[in-house]
Order: sequence, then structure tokens, then C-alpha cells
Amino acid sequence: MLEIKNIKKTYHMSNHDVKALDDVSLNVAPGNLVAIVGPSGCGKTSLMNVLGAMDSDFEGDVIVNGKSLKDAQGKDIDTYRKNTVGFIFQHFTLINSLNAHDNISLAFDISNVDKNEKEKRTQELLSSVGLSEHAKKKVNVLSGGQKQRVAIARALANNPDIILADEPTGALDHRTGIQVMELLKEIAKDRIVIMVTHSPELAQQYANVIVSMEDGKIIKTEENIPVESKVEKRVEKDESKSNMGVLTAFRLALQNLKLKKGRTIWTSIGMSIGIVGIALAFALSNGTKTTVENQLNSIFPANMIMVTKDNGKKENDFSDKNNRLSYKDYQEILKQSKDVGVSYFNSDEIIPLIASPDKKTSDIEKYNKKMRQGKGIETPHTFVMMASFSKSYDGKLGFGKMPNQDNGYEILVSLSTAKSLIPEGGKVEDLVNKEIYISFMNTETEKNVIQKYKVTGITSENTLLSTLYFTQSWPKTMLKEYFDIDIKEVKSSAVVLTAGSKDNVKKTVADLNASQDKYKYEAAAQSILDTVNVILDGLRNGLIAFSSISVFVAILMISIVVYISVLERKQEIGIIRAIGGKMKDIRNMFLGESLVIGLLAGTIGVSIAVGICKIINSVMHNFLLKANPNTPPLNVASLDITTALLIIGACGLLAIISGLIPSIKAAKLDPIDAIRKK
Repeated sequence: MLEIKNIKKTYHMSNHDVKALDDVSLNVAPGNLVAIVGPSGCGKTSLMNVLGAMDSDFEGDVIVNGKSLKDAQGKDIDTYRKNTVGFIFQHFTLINSLNAHDNISLAFDISNVDKNEKEKRTQELLSSVGLSEHAKKKVNVLSGGQKQRVAIARALANNPDIILADEPTGALDHRTGIQVMELLKEIAKDRIVIMVTHSPELAQQYANVIVSMEDGKIIKTEENIPVESKVEKRVEKDESKSNMGVLTAFRLALQNLKLKKGRTIWTSIGMSIGIVGIALAFALSNGTKTTVENQLNSIFPANMIMVTKDNGKKENDFSDKNNRLSYKDYQEILKQSKDVGVSYFNSDEIIPLIASPDKKTSDIEKYNKKMRQGKGIETPHTFVMMASFSKSYDGKLGFGKMPNQDNGYEILVSLSTAKSLIPEGGKVEDLVNKEIYISFMNTETEKNVIQKYKVTGITSENTLLSTLYFTQSWPKTMLKEYFDIDIKEVKSSAVVLTAGSKDNVKKTVADLNASQDKYKYEAAAQSILDTVNVILDGLRNGLIAFSSISVFVAILMISIVVYISVLERKQEIGIIRAIGGKMKDIRNMFLGESLVIGLLAGTIGVSIAVGICKIINSVMHNFLLKANPNTPPLNVASLDITTALLIIGACGLLAIISGLIPSIKAAKLDPIDAIRKK
């Protein structure tokens, strides 16, 4: 039962007030088709808006099945529109991006109906209005009559008690209008149908009750055609709350983006430009860090500790000769670090320069002379990096065996170093137990000494720099025998210690530093790595800051694009609200658009960055190959999957934030104004 009690509605204009409804009252029982007739501006549409809960600013009340519409608020109004009323509009108000089937099933999406049940009921409705064969056609290709049938089917989707039809035949030809009226007449047999029409003839021909209005008042109500099937009480139905799922809102967003795919793609590309810069910043920073760390770990054992004089500065200054350690310092350090283990103490001036399987090519003076003359070296040779090894290299041994710790003339070499020392076509393992020559130079006196060493083993490490691993006993032997230097007279910038295990290096370093303030103890590889990380982090942050400008501009662009979409889809917004959609459903729909654009931008940006990373790595490797033909492949630019996903996720989040304001504006649109938007 529908009871309209003393409805008053006034529109407040700038200069005066207009009374659209003036004390309107009417009672309608189920089974009636009510025709409201009257001239334009008499209040017909205003009354329909009140009955459909599209306008809550009125006096009086509307009682449906004993429930007051005036008392309903917020979610209750959405639920009322979903369960109690169905709208049929003069201009169909269908969503053109959807086909006939999906326009109808949208009402079930708002009700969150089970997929199978939704499909069954949609097909039944299509059949009831004679459109089963047109289900998959986009509604913009249907005829006017077919469109109105889709609108009627959508209005019936949630089995409402009341159907509100505003000029349902106004946009149709006479023949099609008759078909629609016959359909409405049939629908009215078990519910209330209230129809606004300018045609007294249609009212006389089909309406059970004719209500004439003028100047906002009902001037006459007349019984016209007797009710064929009086419905005393409809079967109780589940009045579920309006609940469009997030996935449904997302699907609607995708469908609109497909229609505007050109704009979507270009907006995403615009945002991806900044993302490329940010992704590359992380790729270069992380890749270089990993490369440096791997190289350091292959040169310095993880349990190596470096000791310098504590000059009160955060970073060591190895160029300061006044801050070097003496042999006396070395002995004191050994006493402080008695639980640490083996160590070595070497002069900063004595460095290895060239390693070669041939004594002649290890002569640095001849090498330099030939290089100045533009002549190459006939046999393999390489510049070398000096390192110390410990038992921690057991797991990294690829060929051969560990050297004798007491033998200062036995060494290990890295895998890439071994490759550079063997003749062309030779096997790496052939270098094991072979002798090579190393050229040492005193940088102060420029004295050059060539010494023979036995390669007992080859590590599995590929090092960027050709690396030789000596036993801890070699400095003392080398200084005395090669350069006639007494180790007690040596000055060195650092002492190298080897902890018992890499797992307790940090604790050992912390304990040693806490026990005294004369020397500074640091994990050797970590110390260098920390310095590199500071530099790389600075470069990364600078690049991110620069790229963020482009991202900020793109965020504004997304906000504008979503706002344009809101303006374009006003009628769709009105339709969804009219069939029970909540404000949050509208908001989610446009936030979904923002999210898709953001995720697409992130994916494009990350993909481009990955491609650039491959180019950078290839160029860098080819460049280093010129200096060392055995340079291993390096990933100086590497974007790991976790970082890539985080960047894409961040793009989605930023896009959602950028679309928040237009999405909220869309949700707050007045349903009446929105649905009238062409």
C-alpha cells in the first residue's frame, strides 16, 4: 500500500520561491496503474522524485507498506530505492558502454546477488520483455522500443513494490508506445505502477486511476478501468541492503577506460616517465650495491677486520701519513685482539702490479715501455688486487687446494683471474700447481721486484679486479726478502685481522671498540661498503627527487582525467544511484579508474626501466671487457621483483590519492541532476 500524505515541495529560486507540490495526498493499492496527467510544470515530475526518494527535501510523508520514507536516512534511502521502487525514464537512461544483458544485471550487482542466480534472473527478465536475442547487443544500437524494454526489465530486477514511469512512451512512436503500455499494464497486475504522461488518451486507455494535477495540486482523482487482479498482499521478500561489490565497481571502471583507451594509455605513459627515473634510481643503487658487495666479499673474507688509528673522524683518511700505524701499534693491537686470530701488517708503499705466467711480461718497466710504444704483450698478463684469505674460503674453492698458511709463496687466485692467466684455448684447472710471476713495486723508491708464486687453488669467485689471495705470512717474507725492509720499521695505514667466524664479526668489532679509544675496528668489507652506500644513496635520492617532479605533474593529470570522466558519466552516476547504488559505490567506481591508470603507469614505467637496465649492463660489460677480457657479467643496474612490485603498488596508491577529490565529488552529485545530464 502506498500512502502519500500532505506532500509539500518548494524550490527556492534566487528572487522568489516556487511551490512545486501543494498539500498532495493520495492512496494507491497494489494492482493499480495510476496515470498522473497535467500540463508541464504542474508538479508531476516533482512528485515522482519524492516517491522515488530522489528528493528528500519535502514536507509531509510517504508511507509504503507501513514504513515512513520521511524518517529514512542514508543507507535506508539507498535500500528503499533498491528494493521498493523501480524507475523507467522517458529517455531510457541506459549505460551505453554496457550491453542489454549487463544493463539489467547491474541491478543485481548492487544487490550482490550470487553469480548463477544473477544470470538466471537476468535471462528471465530479458525473456519477459522479449529481448533474449538482443542480450549481448550494446544498447546504443537498439531501437527506441528495445531500449525502453531494457529499462523496464532493469526496473523489475529487484522485484520492487512500485514502478515509477516518467513519460515512458514520450520518445517512442505510436506503435512502439502501445507495446510498452501493454507491458506496463501487465506489470501492474501485482504491484503499483505510477506513470506520468502528457497523453490523456493513453491514460484513458490503460490507467486504472487517473490523477489530474495543476499548479502543484491534485485537482481530480477518478477511477477509470476496474482492477483486473487485486493483490491483497505481496509475498514477503528479503529487503537486503544495497551492497555493490568493489569488484563490480572496478569492472565498471575498466569498461569505461576501454572506451577511452587512448586517453587512458597516454595518461599512463605521462606518469610512467617519472616512474622510469625512480625505478632506474633504485635499480642503479641496488644493482651497484649488490655488485660492489659481491666483489668485496670475493676479495675480502666476511670475517676480516680492519684496524686504523682513531683520529676522531667518522671516515678514515688513508692519505694522512701522520696517522699511520707502527709495528709497535701492531703488537698492541694483537694483544687487544688476542681472541681474533691470524693477521697481517704490510707497508702501504709495497703493492703488486702485474701477474703473469711469464717472467718477462711481469716486468713493469718493460710493460710500461711497450705500452708507450703502442706494442701489445704477447703472453697473458693482468693487473692485480692483493687480498688475504682464511679458512672461510674453503667453501669457495673451485679447483685445487688451500695454500699452506706457513708458506708465503703459495697463493689462491679468483676464477676470472685464472682465466686471464691461461694461454688461449687452455683450461682453467691447468693453472693449479703452476707457477706465476708477480711484479711488486715500492711506490716511494720505484724499485721493481719480480717474484715467483705457486698457485695451489682457484676460487669459484668471478672478481671484477684480478685478485690474488696470499697467506698471512707473506708480508713479513716479502718485505725482508724483496725490499730489504725490516717489518719493525714499517708504517701502515691499517692492520688486517681475521675473526674466527663471520657470524660474530659485528659483535667482535663492537666489543673491541668499546674496550679502548686509541684504535678504530671495522669489518673490512662493510666499511668500504658503507662508504659506497652513502654515495649511492645520495645519487639515488637526487634522481628520485628529480623524477618526482614528473610524477607530481602526472598525479595532477590523473586527477583532471578522472574529473573529466565524472563529467562524462554523470547520467551513469544518476542511474546507479536511482537503482540503489550508494555514494561509496560511485566513489569506488572512480577510484577504480584512478587505480587502473596508476597500475598501468607503474607497469609501463617498470618495464621500460628493466629494458634500460639491460642496455646499461650490456654497455658497462662491453666497456670493461676492453680492460679485462675475462670481466664477468655485471648487473650494475638491477631492479628486483620486490622493488618493482612496490613501485607499481606505490603508483596505484598515488593514483588513488589523486583521484580521491573527483571521486568524492562524483559520489556527492545530486541523483536528479545527474540523471538528467545528457
